[in-house]
Amino acid sequence: MPTIDRILIIRYIKQFLRFGIVGFFNTVFFLAIYYFFIWINPDFYLLGSISAFVITVAIAYILSRKFVFPDGRETAGRSLIKALIAYSFSFILSNGLLVLQVEVIHVSRVLAPILNLFVTVPVNFTINKFWTYKAH
Repeated sequence: MPTIDRILIIRYIKQFLRFGIVGFFNTVFFLAIYYFFIWINPDFYLLGSISAFVITVAIAYILSRKFVFPDGRETAGRSLIKALIAYSFSFILSNGLLVLQVEVIHVSRVLAPILNLFVTVPVNFTINKFWTYKAH
């Protein structure tokens, strides 16, 4: 018979996989918007990142609340405020890394947002799991 700890671990893994599915499609959409901006003008990389971020945060909130963390006990208004705070932190982190990579380290504008995912995905999952959509 599985122990409570094992059940919780399996539950967290399934939740992380759902988070990953939502995140994958959201990332593809983000990158399409971002690459559109740098296709217009490579100097628009930050404008593209900001525009894509705003659009995909709205999508991520709706999908996370319904599909990834449906057992959260926060009201919609409260979880929306928390999500905006969490995504604001992610926005600062992601764009700070983007500027550092592009302007200082000279990483390609095309590659930099993909590299950022290795940092932002685990950070976003942790913040959303244990704070934004906390299931008391």
